Formats: sequence, C-alpha cells, structure tokens
Amino acid sequence: MEPEDLEQIPFTLLIPDCPATFMEHKRCVVHIARRSAEAMEEFLGKGLPIDHDTVIAGAILADVGKLLEYEKVDGETRQSARGKSLRHPFTSYNWHGKGNYASMVDAVILGATEVDVNFNGNVNTHSDGMLMHGIGGWQNCLFSGCNILALPRREDLLDKVKSSDLPIKPIERIKEEVEALVGGSPEPPRLTDQPVAVIKWVDGTVIDTVWQVAE
Repeated sequence: MEPEDLEQIPFTLLIPDCPATFMEHKRCVVHIARRSAEAMEEFLGKGLPIDHDTVIAGAILADVGKLLEYEKVDGETRQSARGKSLRHPFTSYNWHGKGNYASMVDAVILGATEVDVNFNGNVNTHSDGMLMHGIGGWQNCLFSGCNILALPRREDLLDKVKSSDLPIKPIERIKEEVEALVGGSPEPPRLTDQPVAVIKWVDGTVIDTVWQVAE
C-alpha cells in the first residue's frame, strides 16, 4: 500500500462497508489519548507524572500491524495472506523488539472479559471460552459499567480517590449486583482436553493454556 491509501482503507474489515477510515480511527485514538493524559495530569499529576510525548507516540502506533494485515487488490481492501495467519493485535505489539513500548508505560486502560473477587482476570478468552481476537491485560483499577473497583493493595490509589465523587465500590458488592441483574452466576464453558493456544510471558515462559470449546 501507498501512504495515500491510509486515508481510504477502512479501520476494520469486520464491519461491511465500514464508514470510518484507518486514519480517522487513528486520529480519534490520538486525540482520546491526549485528552486522557491531560485529565490524568490534572487529577493525578503530583503522584503520576505524565510524559505526553510517550502517550502520543503510543497512540500513533495503535493498530500499526494493520498495514501488514491489509492489502489492496484492484482498488479493494482485503486481508492479506500474512494477515490471515497473524492479525494486527499480534503484529502491532512486538514485546521482544528493542523498541518495547510497554515497558515505558506507567498507566494504561486495557480490558478483561472476566474477573473474580481476588482480581484474577481473564484477558485471553471470552466468557464462552472462545479465544479473543486481541489479547491484552489489565491492572490496578477496573471499570465496570458506571462503577470503579480499585485494587485493594493499591492503597495509594484509594487514598487519592476516597474523598472524590467517583463511584468506588468493593468488588464483592459489584459481583452481588451483577449476579442479581443477570439472574445468578454464569455457567462455565464446556471445554475439551485439546489445547488450542498457549499464553507466554514476555520472557517466553508458558503461563496459561487455552482449551478447545466442546461443540
């Protein structure tokens, strides 16, 4: 692809006739990151200095792996052969590279599909056991709907927000409210003994296994 193609290709191939382009999405991510950094600096600046250049650099690199996942053929954007084998969540984040951005980050908003009352999170599969398309991580604070759950051992964070109007709640209370809302605890997925993926730490150590979902 050519540089001008970035203004034309869709930001995702998963939405038919996606109305947003790759660059529109990227500009949005950069502006969200900048405004988030400004808010963090306003409220947490004394205890958590923000390097705006690093924040912006990280935002610019968001989804950069799509340039390897996509290709244009006869004016049509489609998934490349390489992209079918290794999608952008993996090619965008090379933790073994010398330019490891993650090691420079002090705070980040990530996601988890499940979490228990001991703050053990599932960032590898959906709650039905199916492997996620983009694997991430999380730490320190959870945002659940309109509630915020702060990791109990992070007393420094709790001290900063305890006099605020933020809706901080214990995770046990959130669990009770959610189960009352949905009618009880979810059924665990039915899994086979066939592994479909292994999860590695940055040093290559295998820390988890994803098992095939039974049909």
